Amino acid sequence: MPYYQFTLGKCYLYGRGTEKNYDEAVKWLKKAADQNNPGALNSLGICSFHGYGVKQDYDAAVSYFQKSADYGDEYGQFNLAVCYMQGKGVKNNVKKSEELFKMAEEKGLFRKDIEKENKKDVKP
Repeated sequence: MPYYQFTLGKCYLYGRGTEKNYDEAVKWLKKAADQNNPGALNSLGICSFHGYGVKQDYDAAVSYFQKSADYGDEYGQFNLAVCYMQGKGVKNNVKKSEELFKMAEEKGLFRKDIEKENKKDVKP
């Protein structure tokens, strides 16, 4: 069930198959996050970081990203690394940021992005 709640939340967050609706996104993402869905935790971090459907709160964003990263989610690791790099919600720590970027890279995050970009160039 949490996977589907997370997926529905992302649909509302990004306007996939429906209009963007940040309030609905947060509602569904929280339901999934309450069941420890790492993707939902990361997405709630994004909402908190940017103020989508909630008050902008870097401390809350870091908390969500940290929980997501603790579950081994590469997107949570990446976003937490950005927070450490920018000093938003945490004290600036380049070394910690680099460690987190490396963890995300080892999970294939950047490779996935490159493969996704390469697929755009492929013609049917």
